[in-house]
Parts: sequence; structure tokens; C-alpha cells
Amino acid sequence: MTDLIQWLNSNSGALSLVFSLVVAGATVVYALLTWQLVTETRLLRKAQTEPRVLVLTEPNPASINFIDLLIRNAGSAPATNIRLILDQDFETGVDKYLSRLGVFQHGLTHLAPSQEMRLPFTSATDPVHEKHGGLMMRRFTITVTYVDPTGNTVTQMFPITFDYYAGMTAFNRPEYTSAQALRKMEESLHKIQTGWSRIGVDVFTESDRKREFEARHEHIEAARQAALQASVDSTGSDHGTAPEAESSTGHDQTMSAATPAVHAVDQPHTPQVPEDGGIPHSDASPPGPHNSQRQAIEHEAQVDEGTPATT
Repeated sequence: MTDLIQWLNSNSGALSLVFSLVVAGATVVYALLTWQLVTETRLLRKAQTEPRVLVLTEPNPASINFIDLLIRNAGSAPATNIRLILDQDFETGVDKYLSRLGVFQHGLTHLAPSQEMRLPFTSATDPVHEKHGGLMMRRFTITVTYVDPTGNTVTQMFPITFDYYAGMTAFNRPEYTSAQALRKMEESLHKIQTGWSRIGVDVFTESDRKREFEARHEHIEAARQAALQASVDSTGSDHGTAPEAESSTGHDQTMSAATPAVHAVDQPHTPQVPEDGGIPHSDASPPGPHNSQRQAIEHEAQVDEGTPATT
């Protein structure tokens, strides 16, 4: 331990120099990192506060066959004094050229952040492209210059090609479909409002309700009469005809006893129709097939015993 202390005392100057060099190196590294951080912060701030004008093509929302030219400010600051220059003119249709558009002749004075200008550009099926080997083979370059808020002039070049449209398919966007539906509704309401078309309305009046009730009542009554007639027919087939060997007295008694039952069956109960137009009802249910058969059986038993039938 004593030897170590003596060695440190004898070499204290060299150790101080080494520590000083280490501290100096760390300071230099820290300064470099700080400068790099400041530079990146400056660049990030510049990117967040400067405009960025883009020029691109995009299929029209209404149809993929139509192509639009978009001029968009994707930055966070406004761009002013915007100029667009073509390296070669582009024929968009029959006797139609891109350089004749006002944006290429006069430019734009201002383009706010996230603002865009959509220009109808060309149609993919236009015959004019056949002269150049088809739309996919055509290409040109647009040079854009504009001024940022600090007064600096920015120049960018955008090559325009169409080969990436090959084999592309698209569906109508929901907002476009909704807009079409609203437009049709507006046109229909306008025609109704101006009298060009009329609404077809079916009117159901009180007389219609009365006729419907009477028809329903007649249908129910016809079904009831048919049921009563079927009951009478089934009763007659069960009894058959009386034998000729029976005496005239017994035959008269049989006819006299059966006559009230037949009369009771032949006289249907007519339901009372309420004045308020409701469903017809009756105080007693009409005689059914079971009641008629029971009366016939009781009548046969009385004839066999020789007891005169009573009504």
C-alpha cells in the first residue's frame, strides 16, 4: 500500500495529463453531438414550416378512364408565385394541348397548405394517343418553381409517366355514389315541385272500407250457407228412405217428427250486422252437423219404440 502511494506521488503529473485528455475528448464528442442535434432540429423545423408543391396524375373519381392532373401543396406553409414549365408540350386530345391551360400560362399566385388544384387532363381511350404509340408510352417532365415564406425560391422537377396505369381497375367511391343518389333525388323533387311529374297515390276512402266490409260479409255468409247445406246432405244420406212395408201411420209420424228438424236446419240464423261496421256476431251459434245428426238419431229411437215424436 505504501509503495502504491509513493508511485502515485511520483507520477502525479502524468496522471493529471491523462485525465485532462479524457475530459477534453469527452467534451469534443459532446460538442459534436450537440451540433448534430441542433442541425437536425433546424432541418425538422424547416420541413414543418416550409411549403412542398407536388405535381402528379390521378384517375378521376367518376371514371378510371379519365386522368386528372393534380397540383398539391403537401407542406405546412403557403407557397406563392408558383410557375409550371413543360419540357415538351403534351397533346391531351384532338387540338387540345396542356400548355394552353391557364395554370401553365399564368401560374398560381398562392397555394395554401393541404390545398390542391385538380385539372381534367386526358382520357386513356382518346384516339390521339395512338399517334404516339399509346398513352403508356408517353412521358414528359414538369418543372415547378415557387417561393417559400422566407423568400427563398424552390425548384423541383416531376417526371410524368403513365405506364403504372396498365391493368388498373377501380370501383366507384362511396362519396361519389352518394352524390349521384342525392342528385337523382333532387331532380325528382324538382320535377314534382314544378309540376312536370305527379305522384301516383292510391286513395282508400270510407266507401271503399264499406264495400270491403260488405264483400267480406257476403263471403262469410256464403261459406256458412255451404256448411249448412253440406250438413243437411250428410244427414239425409245417413238416414236413407223409409221401407215401403211400414204403415202409413208410422210413416206420417216419421215425417211429422223429421219435419221440424229439417225446418230447423233449413232456417239459418242470420247474424246481426253492427252499425259501427264491425265484425258480424250472433247470439247463438247456427246448428252444426253434430246437432243435426243427434236429432236424427233420437228420432229413429222414438220411431222404433212406437212413441210419437214431439217437436
